[in-house]
Amino acid sequence: MEIQKKGKFMNHKKVLRLMKKYDLLSRVRRKNPYKNMANASQEHRTKKNILRRNFRGETPLQKFGTDITYMGEQKNWNYLSVVKDMVTGEIVSHKLTPHL
Repeated sequence: MEIQKKGKFMNHKKVLRLMKKYDLLSRVRRKNPYKNMANASQEHRTKKNILRRNFRGETPLQKFGTDITYMGEQKNWNYLSVVKDMVTGEIVSHKLTPHL
């Protein structure tokens, strides 16, 4: 574009060749192909915050919390997913898998 502003015209292939020669290439950020799929499947949608950080409840099995822990073993990763009852502090369910 700067060359065209100065009134000189040359082929885009020549411009690309000169840019490579003088290391003037820039990285082009590619569009994330998974973003549209995630929006279409509504897999990562968030829900309303109905707890409002009030984790104390009156009865057990009323409020739950979850967490995923990443554990590395030499070359492999394992993922531990835990569901906890927020009232009693008891672990209700857990699952250990080699894939997320």
